[in-house]
Amino acid sequence: MACSIVVFPRCCDAAASTGRSKSRQAWLVAARAHPARRRGILICLGVGVFLASVHASIFAVPSSADFKFWADMTFGIPSAVTGYFLLSVPVMVMVAYLASTPVSWLFGLPRGLLKRNILATPYRFGFTAGAMMMGLALLVAIWTNGRSISRDWLGTLQFPDGFASGISISEATQQKVAALPFVTDVCAVTIQTFKSDAFGLKVFDNTNTSFVAFDPEPFFRMTKLTWLDGDPKVALERLKQGGAVIIAREYQVAQKLGVGDKITLRSSGKPYTFDIVGVVNSPGLDIASKFFDIGDEYLDQAINAVFGTRDDLKRIFSNTGVQLLQFSLDPAVSDKEALDKIRRVGSYEIVAAGSGREIKAQIGDVLGSSFLVMSIIAVAAMLVASFGVANLIVAGVQARQFEFGVLRAIGADRGLVPRLVLAEAALIAVTACIVGTAFGIQAAWAGQKMYEVMLGLLLTMRIPIGPTAAGWLITLLITLGAAGPTAWALARKHPRELLGAVRG
Repeated sequence: MACSIVVFPRCCDAAASTGRSKSRQAWLVAARAHPARRRGILICLGVGVFLASVHASIFAVPSSADFKFWADMTFGIPSAVTGYFLLSVPVMVMVAYLASTPVSWLFGLPRGLLKRNILATPYRFGFTAGAMMMGLALLVAIWTNGRSISRDWLGTLQFPDGFASGISISEATQQKVAALPFVTDVCAVTIQTFKSDAFGLKVFDNTNTSFVAFDPEPFFRMTKLTWLDGDPKVALERLKQGGAVIIAREYQVAQKLGVGDKITLRSSGKPYTFDIVGVVNSPGLDIASKFFDIGDEYLDQAINAVFGTRDDLKRIFSNTGVQLLQFSLDPAVSDKEALDKIRRVGSYEIVAAGSGREIKAQIGDVLGSSFLVMSIIAVAAMLVASFGVANLIVAGVQARQFEFGVLRAIGADRGLVPRLVLAEAALIAVTACIVGTAFGIQAAWAGQKMYEVMLGLLLTMRIPIGPTAAGWLITLLITLGAAGPTAWALARKHPRELLGAVRG
């Protein structure tokens, strides 16, 4: 139906010369559109799969974090976007074969009409769906990785009951806090920042590691560590002897380090080497430290740390200060009451205090707010794309007004043509959902690989059903909304007006 043939009777050109008449008639009876060939659709499929594979291969092949980052930025992401845009055409054809019958029944269309219309111009409909899929892909990737970070990183942090932070907390203040009746244990903590090449990108040279120094025995009593490598008793003895550290899992993932290996930290340009005696899930002390800090400290990476003793910090770096107290609380006392009394006891030395539950909840709130903002951006991208979709639908309708007029002239009711336009929009939305979800899953997987090589975070891939389904619904509503005004205007036109339009 999208292919128009214009035929004029020979008698209309009787006065012209024989040669001119034959030439003109030959042009007039020529097809002004051609059906899409299977070869072109297969080319879109092959090139699309190849370009999507180029993006995936960057993260599948072992290489450095710098290579993965720059390769992804320069040709990985452009290849993926172009590849999935091309894949929209063969997916549109597949959707026309599989979904046109139920959609036709839903919109009250004659059997086969919708399918023939889609297959007549698969590139127009396919690339229209490609324009709509980008916002959905962004939404799927954001929520997949966002939920993974909340579950696999924030969910595994083991915070003590409470923290008190200050610039330099004296021994006397520590004793006052320990003497409170509801405080069952106290551990002084000193955190010093070192340069490390274990994380991030070398070109930026801004990655730091927190050296968390503590008194081993009280720390082990009150902190619930999950040991991934090493023996707690052996590690405790080695820490007391000096020159040993425990590393967080992020170090093991990023640098493939374990018990028996050595780690080098740099301070003021000088290297310092320690023996690794254990690998644990981070207890969150570095996160707690950044939670209380103000200013440039927020720029430091706070998801990785090494854990050593205050004796080593005093002996090697002459650092005797205490910036953080961690403590255990009697379950009978409320967090608010306990923290208020600790602040009063600490006077000016304790600048801030917070419970582990409070810190974790606030970090969760920040992550949730970030997901919401990024989701709004993704939906805004869909809305912007809908303007382009609306223009494409208008252009398609304008080009087929004569065909719609023929339908009306042979007995189709007034509502058939607008229902046909809306049904086409529905199939565009279905195609956008399929391609956008696939692209979003690949983008989320690539993001998790970057988290692994850059930050040492191991995240699991679980597609969030709720946000994804919401994205599908939004895509459908926006696409139908983009087609709605055109369908309404088409319903108000008379058959004579449609038949009078330029054909093709």
